[in-house]
Amino acid sequence: MASASLSTRLFLVLTACITAALSLSTFVDYQWARTDILAQVEQHTETTIIDTINDMDTRIIGVESASALFASFLTERPAQLNNLPGLLQQMLVHRRQLFGASIAVDPAWTNQSEGFAPYYFRRSGGELVYRNLAESMDYANQPWFLEARAKGQPVWSEPYYDEGGGETLMSTYAIPLYRTVDGVGRFFGVLTADLALEDLSEQMKAFQLGDSGVAFLLSHRGNILAAPRSEQLMKPIHAVWPAETSSPDWEDLLSRSKVGQQSRFETPCPALGGNCVVLLSPLASNGWPLGVIYSEYEMLAPLREELMRLLITGLLGIALVAIAVAIISRRLTRPLTSLVSFTDNVAAGNLEAPMPKVKRDDEIGRLIASFSAMQQRLWQEIESLKDETANRNRIQGELDAAADIQLAMLPDGGNSEVHRKAYSLWARQRPAKTVGGDLYVYFQRSENELVFAVGDVSDKGVPAALFMARVVTVLDQQLNRAMAPSTKLELLNNELARGNDNCMFVTLFYGVLNLETLELAFASAGHTPPSLLRDGACVSIEQNMGPAMALRASLSYPNNTLQLKAGDTLAVYTDGIDEAFNPNQEQFTSERFNALLEKQEGAAVAAVGESVFTAVDEYAQGFPQSDDMTCLILSIPAPASNQLILDEHTHAISKTLSWLQQRAEALAIAEDAKRDLLLIAEEVVSNIYKYAEVSDSAKVEIELVPSAQEITLRVTDPGCAFNPLTESEGAELGKDSADAAIGGLGVHLVKALTDRQHYRRDGNNNVLEMTKIIG
Repeated sequence: MASASLSTRLFLVLTACITAALSLSTFVDYQWARTDILAQVEQHTETTIIDTINDMDTRIIGVESASALFASFLTERPAQLNNLPGLLQQMLVHRRQLFGASIAVDPAWTNQSEGFAPYYFRRSGGELVYRNLAESMDYANQPWFLEARAKGQPVWSEPYYDEGGGETLMSTYAIPLYRTVDGVGRFFGVLTADLALEDLSEQMKAFQLGDSGVAFLLSHRGNILAAPRSEQLMKPIHAVWPAETSSPDWEDLLSRSKVGQQSRFETPCPALGGNCVVLLSPLASNGWPLGVIYSEYEMLAPLREELMRLLITGLLGIALVAIAVAIISRRLTRPLTSLVSFTDNVAAGNLEAPMPKVKRDDEIGRLIASFSAMQQRLWQEIESLKDETANRNRIQGELDAAADIQLAMLPDGGNSEVHRKAYSLWARQRPAKTVGGDLYVYFQRSENELVFAVGDVSDKGVPAALFMARVVTVLDQQLNRAMAPSTKLELLNNELARGNDNCMFVTLFYGVLNLETLELAFASAGHTPPSLLRDGACVSIEQNMGPAMALRASLSYPNNTLQLKAGDTLAVYTDGIDEAFNPNQEQFTSERFNALLEKQEGAAVAAVGESVFTAVDEYAQGFPQSDDMTCLILSIPAPASNQLILDEHTHAISKTLSWLQQRAEALAIAEDAKRDLLLIAEEVVSNIYKYAEVSDSAKVEIELVPSAQEITLRVTDPGCAFNPLTESEGAELGKDSADAAIGGLGVHLVKALTDRQHYRRDGNNNVLEMTKIIG
C-alpha cells in the first residue's frame, strides 16, 4: 500500500469524483421520480376516495330518505300498534339496503310496562325475521333510543353489537316519532333503520391500492364502522391500525372531519418499511370520516427496482474506469517506487540501504540526489544524538531518583490524609518540575498538641529541591522540642543561614495547635497568610510576620495566636496556588481561593483539598504550572448533629453524603444499611434541586431520626407541592432508563431500599419520611 501511495491517491481521487457525479445524478433522478410517483398515487387515492364517498353517500342518503319518508307517514297517519309490524315488513321488502328496522314505541303509549318494539331484520339468505325487542332487551334505555329522544332529531349511533335484536354488528339511524294529542306533539317512539357493518365492509373491500392499501369508515367518535377485516369492527381506529399512530393524531383528524375538512398525515409503518400515508375525508350525508391508508414504501417498489438496475450499471462503469485509472497512475508513479522503498528502510533505521539508481534529469532525478545527501548528513546527526541522548537519560534518571527521594522526605510521600477524633488533616505537594522546593510537615507531639508547617523555597527545580531537603531535615530535628513558634523560627533561621552562599531563602508557616483548648500559636516567615473557614465565611488571617529565613542570622519572628473552634477549617498554602496564571496572565488570587473554600463548607478535608487543585487546574486552562503548589487543610470536627441544613445548590449532594457518612459511623449503623441510606439521600436531594422548583438559596433540611429498631431519614424542602410516592410514574423495570418518566427510577429505589415511606405537605414544605428497619 505504501509503495503505491501516490498512485493510490490518484486512483481514489479520480474514482471518487466519477462516483460522486454518478451518485448525484442518480439521486436527483430518484427524487424527481419519487415525487412524481407519490403525486400520482395520491391523486389516484383521492379520486378513489371521492368515488367511494359518492357510493357510500348514495347508500346512506337512501337509508335516511326512506326512513324519513316512513317516519313522516307514521306521523301523518298514525296506525294502531298491532299494524306496526306489517308496515315495517313492507318497508324492508322495498329497501334491500337495510339490514333491519324497528318502531320502538315509548312504553307510556302501551299497556305493557316493558313496552312494544316490533323489529324485522334479514338473515344471511335474505329471509326477514320478526322480533319484539321488548321481549329481549330494555330498548327504552338503549343509546340510540335515548339520544334520538333527547336531541329530538335523527341521529346515527356508534357501532354496537345488537344483542337480543339482529345479533350482528351494526350502526343505527334513529328518528324520533311524535303524535299530536290535544294539539300538542307528544313523543311516541323511535323509528330505527339498521346498517350491518359487514355489508359496509364489503364495499370497503373493493378498494385496491397495492397489496397493503385499505379503506375504512369511522363513526364520529373514531370507532370503525367498515374495514377489510371483520375483527376490526367497532374498535377505536387508533387501537387497531396502524399501531404506531398515536391517538392525538387521530383525534385531530376526526375533529377536522367533523367540520367537513379533508386531512392527510404520514406515520411510520415498520411492518411494511418507510411511511404510511393516511387520508381522511367526511361523507357529505352524515359526516362519517372515510379513510384510506397505504404504504409509500410499497408504492415506490417499481422505482427501487429501477434504481437497483441503475446502481448495478453504474458500479460496472465505475469498475471499468477504476481499472483504467489504476493502470495509468501506476505507470506515472513507477519511477518513485524504488525511492519510496529506500525511504522506508531509512525510516526503519536502516541507513545502509542502497540508493535507487535512476538516471533522470527531471524533478525525480534531483529528488534522488537530495536524498543521497540527506543520507550522509543523517549518519552524522545520529552519532551526535546518541551521545546527547545518553547524557540526557542519565540526567533524567537522576532527577527521577531525586524526586522519589524528595517525596519520601515528606509525610506519606507528599500526599497525606489523617483523621483523628480531635481533627482531620489533608496535605499535598505538587512540584512545577520534576523536583520542587515546596514542603510540609506535621507531627502530633503529644496527646494534646499538633505541630505542622508549610514552606516555600525560592526558585524551582534542583537547587530549590536541595535546599528544601535541608529545611525538612532541620525541621524534623526540631519538631520534638517544645518551644514557642517564634523561637523555633529563629533557631531554624540561624541554622539555615549557615553556609548559605547561594542566598537561597524559604518562607515558612509554623503552627502549634492545642487540641484541648483549640488555641493555635503560630509564626510566619514571610509566608502567604492562611485562610480560615468559619460559619460559611472564609477570610485570610491577619498575621504579624518576619522576613523569609536563611538570608542572614539573628532575625526575629513575632508570635501569633488564633482561637479556633469546632467546625473551623484552616487552609495553609504556598503562593503557587494563589499566584497560578491562566492563558491571559491573570492570577488565581487568594480571594478566589477563599470563595472556593466557602462553597466547600461541611465537605470532608479530602474533598476540600482535591477541589483546590481541580479549581486551579481548570482556571489555568492548560497553561503550564508556573510554581510548586502545596496545600494543607486542617479541619476541627463540628459538634455531632442529626440535622443538616442545605442553603445552596452547589455541592449539596457532596455535603449531604459527607454528613450522612459521618453520622452513620457515629451511630454505628451497619454497612449495608448505611449504603442504602446514602443511595436514597443522593436520589432524593438530586430530584429536589432538579424538579422541585426551589431557588439556589432555598433551605433544604435533612434529619436522621434513629431508634433501637429502625432509623428514619426525613427530608423537608420548600418546593412545589408534589407527592413522589403517588404522583411519580414508576419506570418500567428492564426498560431503557432514557425512556423513564421523571422520578420514575427514584420511586423504585426508595421503595426497594426502605421499609416504610410517608409524605405530607406541612405548610409550604414537602416532608418525605423514609424508614428502614435495622434491629
